[in-house]
Amino acid sequence: RPMIGAAVALPALTTAAVAAPEPNSLMALCAEHRRLNGLYRALDRNPNSTDADYDRLSDQMTPIANRAIGLPARTLEEVRAKAGLIADIYDGEAPQVFQGPTGAQTMDCRIVLSLLRDLGVC
Repeated sequence: RPMIGAAVALPALTTAAVAAPEPNSLMALCAEHRRLNGLYRALDRNPNSTDADYDRLSDQMTPIANRAIGLPARTLEEVRAKAGLIADIYDGEAPQVFQGPTGAQTMDCRIVLSLLRDLGVC
Protein backbone atom coordinates (compact mmCIF):
# COMPACT_ATOMS: atom_id res chain seq x y z
CA ARG A 1 0.00 0.00 0.00
CA PRO A 2 2.70 2.63 0.73
CA MET A 3 4.07 2.01 -2.75
CA ILE A 4 0.74 2.90 -4.35
CA GLY A 5 0.56 6.15 -2.41
CA ALA A 6 4.12 7.02 -3.43
CA ALA A 7 3.39 6.30 -7.07
CA VAL A 8 0.41 8.62 -6.98
CA ALA A 9 2.43 11.44 -5.38
CA LEU A 10 5.29 11.15 -7.84
CA PRO A 11 3.50 12.59 -10.92
CA ALA A 12 2.48 15.66 -8.96
CA LEU A 13 6.11 16.28 -8.01
CA THR A 14 7.24 15.75 -11.57
CA THR A 15 4.64 18.16 -12.96
CA ALA A 16 5.69 20.89 -10.53
CA ALA A 17 9.36 20.40 -11.38
CA VAL A 18 8.88 20.98 -15.10
CA ALA A 19 6.46 23.90 -14.88
CA ALA A 20 7.28 26.73 -17.27
CA PRO A 21 8.93 29.78 -15.70
CA GLU A 22 6.90 32.92 -15.12
CA PRO A 23 6.94 35.12 -18.28
CA ASN A 24 8.96 37.89 -16.62
CA SER A 25 11.21 35.61 -14.58
CA LEU A 26 14.95 35.75 -15.09
CA MET A 27 14.92 32.26 -16.62
CA ALA A 28 12.17 33.15 -19.10
CA LEU A 29 13.84 36.41 -20.10
CA CYS A 30 17.19 34.69 -20.65
CA ALA A 31 15.53 31.92 -22.66
CA GLU A 32 13.76 34.47 -24.86
CA HIS A 33 17.02 36.37 -25.36
CA ARG A 34 18.75 33.13 -26.37
CA ARG A 35 15.91 32.30 -28.79
CA LEU A 36 16.08 35.72 -30.43
CA ASN A 37 19.87 35.54 -30.59
CA GLY A 38 19.50 32.34 -32.61
CA LEU A 39 17.67 34.35 -35.26
CA TYR A 40 20.89 36.20 -36.08
CA ARG A 41 22.18 33.04 -37.76
CA ALA A 42 19.06 32.92 -39.94
CA LEU A 43 19.69 36.52 -40.96
CA ASP A 44 23.31 35.67 -41.73
CA ARG A 45 22.18 32.88 -44.06
CA ASN A 46 19.58 35.02 -45.81
CA PRO A 47 21.19 36.94 -48.70
CA ASN A 48 18.27 39.41 -48.63
CA SER A 49 18.68 40.43 -44.99
CA THR A 50 19.55 44.06 -44.39
CA ASP A 51 21.07 46.11 -41.61
CA ALA A 52 17.52 47.13 -40.73
CA ASP A 53 16.68 43.45 -40.08
CA TYR A 54 19.57 43.17 -37.65
CA ASP A 55 18.60 46.46 -36.02
CA ARG A 56 15.01 45.30 -35.50
CA LEU A 57 16.22 42.10 -33.88
CA SER A 58 18.61 44.01 -31.65
CA ASP A 59 15.79 46.39 -30.72
CA GLN A 60 13.77 43.37 -29.54
CA MET A 61 16.65 41.90 -27.55
CA THR A 62 17.88 45.02 -25.76
CA PRO A 63 14.88 45.55 -23.44
CA ILE A 64 14.88 41.83 -22.59
CA ALA A 65 18.55 41.96 -21.62
CA ASN A 66 17.97 45.16 -19.64
CA ARG A 67 15.14 43.54 -17.67
CA ALA A 68 17.26 40.45 -17.02
CA ILE A 69 20.18 42.58 -15.85
CA GLY A 70 17.87 44.27 -13.34
CA LEU A 71 16.74 40.98 -11.79
CA PRO A 72 18.91 39.23 -9.19
CA ALA A 73 20.13 35.73 -9.93
CA ARG A 74 19.36 33.71 -6.79
CA THR A 75 20.25 30.19 -7.92
CA LEU A 76 23.18 28.71 -9.79
CA GLU A 77 20.86 27.99 -12.72
CA GLU A 78 19.83 31.66 -12.83
CA VAL A 79 23.48 32.76 -12.65
CA ARG A 80 24.27 30.40 -15.54
CA ALA A 81 21.30 31.74 -17.54
CA LYS A 82 22.29 35.35 -16.90
CA ALA A 83 25.89 34.60 -17.87
CA GLY A 84 24.47 33.11 -21.06
CA LEU A 85 23.47 36.65 -22.05
CA ILE A 86 27.18 37.37 -22.39
CA ALA A 87 27.66 34.26 -24.50
CA ASP A 88 24.80 35.46 -26.72
CA ILE A 89 26.46 38.83 -27.19
CA TYR A 90 29.77 37.27 -28.25
CA ASP A 91 28.01 34.55 -30.27
CA GLY A 92 30.49 31.83 -29.41
CA GLU A 93 33.62 33.95 -29.77
CA ALA A 94 35.92 34.79 -26.88
CA PRO A 95 34.68 37.84 -24.96
CA GLN A 96 36.58 41.05 -25.47
CA VAL A 97 38.55 42.11 -22.45
CA PHE A 98 39.32 45.49 -21.01
CA GLN A 99 42.88 46.42 -20.29
CA GLY A 100 44.25 48.60 -17.54
CA PRO A 101 46.84 51.34 -17.91
CA THR A 102 49.67 48.80 -18.15
CA GLY A 103 47.99 46.96 -21.03
CA ALA A 104 47.21 43.90 -18.89
CA GLN A 105 43.70 42.58 -18.37
CA THR A 106 42.05 44.22 -15.40
CA MET A 107 41.41 41.99 -12.38
CA ASP A 108 37.64 42.45 -12.56
CA CYS A 109 37.65 41.33 -16.18
CA ARG A 110 39.80 38.31 -15.38
CA ILE A 111 37.37 37.31 -12.61
CA VAL A 112 34.34 37.69 -14.89
CA LEU A 113 36.02 35.66 -17.63
CA SER A 114 36.90 32.91 -15.15
CA LEU A 115 33.29 32.80 -13.91
CA LEU A 116 32.02 32.54 -17.47
CA ARG A 117 34.47 29.70 -18.11
CA ASP A 118 33.45 27.97 -14.86
CA LEU A 119 29.77 28.22 -15.80
CA GLY A 120 30.52 26.76 -19.23
CA VAL A 121 28.98 29.63 -21.17
CA CYS A 122 32.11 31.02 -22.86
